[in-house]
Amino acid sequence: MIAPFQGFFIQNDGENASITFSESARTGTATFYGKKASREFIRLQLDGEGLKNSAWITFSEKGNKNLVRGDALQLTPFSQDYALLATDKEGVMLDIGIFPTLNDELAVPLMIETTRGGSYTISATDFHYQSQSTNMVFVDLHENVTLPFDESFSYTFQVKNAMKLNTNTLSCFEEPEVLAQKFYPQKAVSETQRFVIRSVNTEESVLPTTFSLYQNYPNPFNPTTTIQYELPVQSEVQLSVYDMTGRRVAILVNGTVQSGRHSVQFDGTQLASGVYMYRLTAGSQVISRKLSLIK
Repeated sequence: MIAPFQGFFIQNDGENASITFSESARTGTATFYGKKASREFIRLQLDGEGLKNSAWITFSEKGNKNLVRGDALQLTPFSQDYALLATDKEGVMLDIGIFPTLNDELAVPLMIETTRGGSYTISATDFHYQSQSTNMVFVDLHENVTLPFDESFSYTFQVKNAMKLNTNTLSCFEEPEVLAQKFYPQKAVSETQRFVIRSVNTEESVLPTTFSLYQNYPNPFNPTTTIQYELPVQSEVQLSVYDMTGRRVAILVNGTVQSGRHSVQFDGTQLASGVYMYRLTAGSQVISRKLSLIK
């Protein structure tokens, strides 16, 4: 018998790539429970740059924001390139995290760890959570984006600072303590603590009600500044910067953007000091503001 969340691995010695189990070695009847549960749960999937991973959030009266029996570790793969999606408890990455029902005091941190930079998408593939008193939102702390979190949730983001390639190797001659360290997930670091799922009251507005373009900050700036805008609905968006002659000098956003609040960083390193215009076009809405670059 194998206890829950335990298992074994078989290492190929390079000479014989096959293994055979005889009839006498097989067990009789057994029930495989997998990750199915009668309690409320949500499955999230991470996809991007040819990599994929998933994490499960389970809600139970026995759940806790600290580690409890039934939490399952998110183990680092043996492959050099990988992506991990996990919930976070006490700095430990979890494949299955058992949490109490969401309320105003509880938030579920999500962690991303990958060896490849680029574009990634988190989506809800199974959503079995029913609460009449609260709604949930997904927050990107780096980009200051808040989105409704429900069965149709999907969010695409960029990873700029990927980790180094996985260099873990296994040997059947290593001590058990060494093998355990290679399986054990890494501790959380500040740059991985980017996302959080939290609850809001049903009366609280999750989405903006109007199209808005905010004044950049800092302003004046040198050489970078942040521009924020809000969309009440998903829109085709173009956010561009122009000099005072009307010549476009930068395109910051050009494509479909989800509803919510968004932040974009503008780098004016290649531009001369002066006053510029930044313009947001979203559907039929056009909003412009001035910014000042001082070197």
